[in-house]
Amino acid sequence: MTKLHKGLMLLAAAAVMACVAVSVKSMRDLDAAREELKSIAKANEFLKKTLGDMTVAMAAKDKQIDSLEHGGCTGPHTAPPPSAAAPPLRNKAAVGEPQQRRQSFDRAPGEGAFPAPIPTETGRPL
Repeated sequence: MTKLHKGLMLLAAAAVMACVAVSVKSMRDLDAAREELKSIAKANEFLKKTLGDMTVAMAAKDKQIDSLEHGGCTGPHTAPPPSAAAPPLRNKAAVGEPQQRRQSFDRAPGEGAFPAPIPTETGRPL
């Protein structure tokens, strides 16, 4: 064999080894993608089943609501009068908007925000 034949044989062997390495890497990538696809398909099936169960449950609730709407009620439900449900009064100056709080402090005593001063014997407020 000549040097040319030996060089060509080494070059061909290197090319075959490179092709085998690329092929092995591609097979590994393909296997990983296949496993990922299987897990996604399994998750998809679970979600389909869950969605089906939820749809059935929602249909049952809709039927229950429809039966309540057409059942024993003679008219719409009325709310209690506002005075019965009113919360206790609070100092509006302390809980109002910042602008309202500022205005309440800008007023002079006796103008509604603060009680009128109590006069003493000397005529000056306490």
